[in-house]
Amino acid sequence: MTYNPYKNRILYEVGLKPDAVGNCKDAILGKSLLNVFKVTPPNKWTNTSILIGYSYAPPYTICSNCSRKGIEFEAHFMMMEKMNITGNYIISDFAKLDYDDHVRKLFSTTKYDIILNGVFVKNYDYTKPFHDYYYMYAPSSNKISNWKYIMNIFHSEVWVALMFTVLCICSTWYIINMLSSGEYHPKYILQKFVAIFILSLDQNWYFQIDYLHKLVLYTIIKVFCFVVFLFWKSEYTHRLTQLIYENDITSMSEAMEKELLVGFPSYRFFLFEENPKIMDYLKTHFINCNHSDYCLEQAAYHRNMVTPRVERYFNFIQHEFLDEYGRSLMKKMKYPLLPIQYVQVLPKGHILTHIISKHLEDLRSHGFISRLMKKYDELSRIQPPLYNSRKKLKIEHIEAPLGLWLLGNLVGLVAFFVEKFIAKKHNQ
Repeated sequence: MTYNPYKNRILYEVGLKPDAVGNCKDAILGKSLLNVFKVTPPNKWTNTSILIGYSYAPPYTICSNCSRKGIEFEAHFMMMEKMNITGNYIISDFAKLDYDDHVRKLFSTTKYDIILNGVFVKNYDYTKPFHDYYYMYAPSSNKISNWKYIMNIFHSEVWVALMFTVLCICSTWYIINMLSSGEYHPKYILQKFVAIFILSLDQNWYFQIDYLHKLVLYTIIKVFCFVVFLFWKSEYTHRLTQLIYENDITSMSEAMEKELLVGFPSYRFFLFEENPKIMDYLKTHFINCNHSDYCLEQAAYHRNMVTPRVERYFNFIQHEFLDEYGRSLMKKMKYPLLPIQYVQVLPKGHILTHIISKHLEDLRSHGFISRLMKKYDELSRIQPPLYNSRKKLKIEHIEAPLGLWLLGNLVGLVAFFVEKFIAKKHNQ
């Protein structure tokens, strides 16, 4: 006699009626009958419904009754159809500080058969994992203001070298004139500077050339101004029709240099324990995000924070964080913080563990999982922004020269009134 608890193919209606498997003669049972003692669960069930818990974790588990269910949900429904089992799905928050204890409590109180999108829990069964990565995300480099184009074309060291060169030219020019004429007029140094500035703008300046040294000096100044301004003008014209970005953050060290906040769930501190410098920084710059999108919004719109997220999760929701050009407001840092593995968790020794694992492996080997991954990667893909190649220049593009013009007018007016005041005092 033996028992076949799943003879009726109903999971929770265990058959207790013994079955006769044959006769035993002289305490010998034929080898051909040994297999009847193996309890083999059926591949297909009847009238069987199980309780399944999941959390909202796109693109893996999104919605059990929507058209876009999620990668893990779609694979799960394929397996459920194969087994002829229906599921009752309950959404829960599994993002707890002590995940293991929380899962044990859910299995003991709610009596789940399966928890989707879980992680490895000791003394529980689990399936082969879905792999992903945990990355740190920072604000994207922001568009440089148009007025900065004038100064941003040359590096700071080039500007210093140019200013030093101009001062040397002005001084040399002034000294030569002073030695030639014997007159000492300090304000003429400013006149020389204005002359060089006008020459730099490709305009003419009247020179009284009556000696060879003046001809040589004029030629050198003209060539110098022409070459430098040619470089500057060509690059400036090109940049006016481009979108140029600055403040690119690619690592935690760069985020720390810019004094950005760091937001993540408090139980993720272990990610930085091996770096004392970052741990010291977190003492004053840490924000507990507790799995909300608050930190993403801070990073994207206020640009004052970096925050970690699962790569596929961020890719799926990044369409919520785009600028006016369709460009993502956040960017992934260079290296992942840690690999992530999502599994289906079942109670230890659950009768469905082996069947689900087998079906999941079949889906992987036949390319269904890869197809689902590609499908949701494509859904989350952000098309590269298309910029207008015939961009019209707006008032913002000339705000820098307008500002210089206004400043020059103001300085000229102030100088005029100062000179009038000095002249009036002198006449008295």
